[in-house]
Amino acid sequence: MAVNFNSFISTVKGKYDERLLERRLTTEGNVCGCLLKNLDLFDDCGLDTPDFITNGGRLLFAIAKQLRSKGIQKFDEVTFVSTLEGEFVRMVEDQLGGYKEIHNVMDAVNENNWDAFLDELNKSNILLKLSDKGFTIFSKITLDNGKEIIPFDFFKNLSCTEVIEFYEGIVASMQTSLKDEKLLEECYVEFDDAWLESLRNKEEMGVSFGEAGFDIEGDEIRTFPFMSANTLGLKPGTLSAWGAQSGVGKTSYMVTIAMSLASKGEKIVMVTNESKATDLKALFLTWVIYRVFKYEKLSKKRLLSGEFTDEEFELIKKAKDYWKEHYFKKIKIVTLSDADADFSCQMIRRAILREAASVFIVDTMKMTITDDDNDNSWMALIKDVRSLTEVAMKYNVIGIITVQLAPNTMNRSWLDASCLANCKQMKETLSNLVLFRKLVKCELDPESPFFIHPFRRKLREDGTGDWYDEPYEADRNQTWIIAFTDKTRRGIDSGMDGSAFLCRTDLDHASFYETARCYPTRRLFTADDRR
Repeated sequence: MAVNFNSFISTVKGKYDERLLERRLTTEGNVCGCLLKNLDLFDDCGLDTPDFITNGGRLLFAIAKQLRSKGIQKFDEVTFVSTLEGEFVRMVEDQLGGYKEIHNVMDAVNENNWDAFLDELNKSNILLKLSDKGFTIFSKITLDNGKEIIPFDFFKNLSCTEVIEFYEGIVASMQTSLKDEKLLEECYVEFDDAWLESLRNKEEMGVSFGEAGFDIEGDEIRTFPFMSANTLGLKPGTLSAWGAQSGVGKTSYMVTIAMSLASKGEKIVMVTNESKATDLKALFLTWVIYRVFKYEKLSKKRLLSGEFTDEEFELIKKAKDYWKEHYFKKIKIVTLSDADADFSCQMIRRAILREAASVFIVDTMKMTITDDDNDNSWMALIKDVRSLTEVAMKYNVIGIITVQLAPNTMNRSWLDASCLANCKQMKETLSNLVLFRKLVKCELDPESPFFIHPFRRKLREDGTGDWYDEPYEADRNQTWIIAFTDKTRRGIDSGMDGSAFLCRTDLDHASFYETARCYPTRRLFTADDRR
């Protein structure tokens, strides 16, 4: 069927083979129909005007874009007449024949097919870009197995991601016996001026997670300043892991880390198999209300229950506006029904390539750590961690995972890689391994054999450059965790000096306050000790 080029923008005619454009009107209509039917889809679609090459598609997308920019939630004929600028209304009348045609486009699509429609448009755009770059699309090529295919025909049953992976596979198959596709760097040891200058410019420092911007009073929001300084921040191209038992606050810890990184301009994709998007949104909103607006009475539980006053609802709206101004599209949530490392890697790669994500967080890596030598699932977990390490290194992004420790580690006062049991080999690929647990109240009792001697490290004022430990009195009525840096490639780990980090926690408000350091003992708690 011949393509009617009058339906396309002027630069398309004569540029592409008509076979690349045959379904384009339908494809763009399906996507735009869904966007106008549910404007919430616009926030995460990752599309922009150049992604549409038909006149109608660009017009409909421009309408959706303008409506969303004005905060419109629902599009109908009244909105069409009263909200859109006159220019849009006239263009719709001239090009489409009026609102009725837009309604027909919306009525013809089913939102349940949104992912398929979006994938089809993205795949079509990839094929156009491949054509622009001179890739062979319509001629036969021979694969390594001797099979001959025509890429265009072969791609009809593939997804957008699979098309990309097809060409990545071709490139990977060209490897030499040295497997140089895994080679990241090759150089002689030489301390050139450019490298020395990069040190002076702090280019080797990672992204700090010690603070998260400023509150409404202009005070810095401190998060994990001591640990961040000790590890020199989180470096792109590395994978770090945080491990704890169930219920200690791993997800809330990750929310605080995410807010710290987002405040530095990083874009984050958070893949979770333990929480729904609604729960995570509540955690982030609670964090903003508490840490930015310094309001203590609205906990995560009250927020989710809807039990808030009219005044508190106004505060919630202020927090919403604050988020839109400072963090809009900086944190994306991907929820999975169960842990799937391969699919997690696929979603992470898509966020990196399509949306320029610079940080990924996977919460939680399954399975739960056990000591069972006959349970081979620990081997799969080690493999999954290595796969995520490769993603972090290949795309030079910050990778973070959480791991759930077994309940039998709860009686240990000192946590280290042995708590990972058969999975301790994962430590080899990690840049940082942090393990944390709830503090037992007897650890703040100076008369107890478990006393942890809380302190803050201070620089002497006598000009010697020496540091000393200043005792710190931790409130025994507060809730605390102790975090052990079992491994850090760029700092001092807990095993070197016997110290760990003391953090006050407020899980009702998804908040952590790294307050001091301490010297935990290496003993086992009894039931009496934990009372």
